[in-house]
Amino acid sequence: LGRWCRLRNLTEDEGEPTHYETTSVEQRNAAAHEAYLMAQAPHEGVSPVPSNRAAPALKADGLAVLENVMSAETAAALLAHVNEEIDHQAAQTEAATEIAVLAGAGEDRGPSSATMRLRHDVKLDVERQVVDVALNQVLSTTGLALTHALRHSYPILHECGAVVSEPGAPQQPVHPDSEWSRLPSFVVVFVALHEVTEAMGATVLLSGTHTEDAHAAYVWGQPMPWGHGERDADDDSEMAELLRC
Repeated sequence: LGRWCRLRNLTEDEGEPTHYETTSVEQRNAAAHEAYLMAQAPHEGVSPVPSNRAAPALKADGLAVLENVMSAETAAALLAHVNEEIDHQAAQTEAATEIAVLAGAGEDRGPSSATMRLRHDVKLDVERQVVDVALNQVLSTTGLALTHALRHSYPILHECGAVVSEPGAPQQPVHPDSEWSRLPSFVVVFVALHEVTEAMGATVLLSGTHTEDAHAAYVWGQPMPWGHGERDADDDSEMAELLRC
């Protein structure tokens, strides 16, 4: 955390790397090293389970794979909506950049500007009909598993969005979406809106890494500011076991 704060205040004008530049480099290095280890790890895979077995699978493995949670027609309609939202955001960004340049702010110097355009995090309005239809289809299949996993009869929808990576987007390092907690606090549901192949750089989920020990091993081995950066670079056995998928 100390390194995060120190680097955050540096600028390119001072001749030092900015926080974003430094963390981006470390992220890419970590991702490349993990990819090397994962290429040598056995790929066990996870078999799909029926919806009534999803809750036990979540508890045992930290993840569950379900099939046909959304119709092909709904997936295609939602994908078209997501692409429209991305185009709309891109148009707004271009307009804002043009205004900034005309105002004398200069060109975008951000080291990640090109990278950021290759990865999109689109928030979806649940009041839009296409989103509402898709959400209800998913919940009709996964709802029972979610209530059992969270031990709550009325879970709250925290966020509904689409994550899109364009060709050429850099690989992200493996990461948890939250810190470990003894009681389950939320469940993330990924739904592919089109066919996804391994060659496309699909999202990888590591079965069994929802445990306290796995989170501790991850935090200890990751570079700051995500972890303590204490993993011995010459001994990858523990990290390789963690990345076994």
